[in-house]
Amino acid sequence: MKKTLTALLFVSSLYIPVSGQSTTSDAGWNVDITNKTYAIRGYNESNSTAVSSPYGIMGAGYKTTNTSGATFGLRGDANGGSYTYGVHGSCSNAGVRNVAVWSSGDLVYTGSTYKASDAKLKEGIIPLSNGLRIITQLKPKVYGFKKEYSHMQLGKGKEAGLIAQDIQAVLPELVTENMFPEEIDAKGNKTRDGELFLAVDYVKLVPYLIAAIQEQQQEIEALKAGANGGKKASLNGVAAGLGGRAELFQNQPNPFSENTTIRYQLPGEVNAAYVYVYNMQGEQLEKFPVAKGSGSLTIQGGSLKAGMYIYALIADGKELDSKRMILTK
Repeated sequence: MKKTLTALLFVSSLYIPVSGQSTTSDAGWNVDITNKTYAIRGYNESNSTAVSSPYGIMGAGYKTTNTSGATFGLRGDANGGSYTYGVHGSCSNAGVRNVAVWSSGDLVYTGSTYKASDAKLKEGIIPLSNGLRIITQLKPKVYGFKKEYSHMQLGKGKEAGLIAQDIQAVLPELVTENMFPEEIDAKGNKTRDGELFLAVDYVKLVPYLIAAIQEQQQEIEALKAGANGGKKASLNGVAAGLGGRAELFQNQPNPFSENTTIRYQLPGEVNAAYVYVYNMQGEQLEKFPVAKGSGSLTIQGGSLKAGMYIYALIADGKELDSKRMILTK
């Protein structure tokens, strides 16, 4: 069956509509341009609501017979250069959800995946604590996907994982709302509406799992040493170098809408201590000096936006403990 490919060709600052078709393995048309950034550039701008899903370049590959070999809708190969990318996807529009690369169905790769994690890119870095408490609140499930959503290529058979709504109550920053694209036929007519759904970033669970294992190991070591055990023994091990017990209590009430109180206890050998308040992106929002011994401070809800926050007790440059609080409006 003959297939037609249409695109917008960018040649020497001229935009030229082009098309090509092929019934063999050879290209229907070929572009070879020297010293230009783009060999082929597709550009599609629409200010009309009638065009709901404009494509810069759309590739579709079909086989008329069930023969061996792979079929590619769009293939990218790159060679040479210090940094070489076969396919580069980016998105910068301030929409509800921006995705550089979308895959409907399985995503298979033979290399490795890497996430930007350089210290120079980050700010407000603080140790992650309470990993064990957070992990124990998660509710792993076994499930299958409904047949009515088979067009989303969700997978077949039983799977083990987490329900997005469950994890949203514990770690809302790991859950995003996404839109499965509407389906468009070859003539540009919509054949199926898009579908809103929640997705979970499982990779971001790894630091909490590591923290939970480390905290559990600290508890085991404390029990072996004949300590009083439990999490308090682990936390106060951090403060042992200060010569006494240190403790940060959960704010009350929590969640809160107006004001909330945070109680703490500091050993007498502390020189300087503060309670810091951070948002979930690690940005420092508040800093409160605190005195030795037992005390408390009040957080004014009116100074913050509704959401989840982290507050940490830091004495003489050491983090003694941190907890989460939720502000509602």
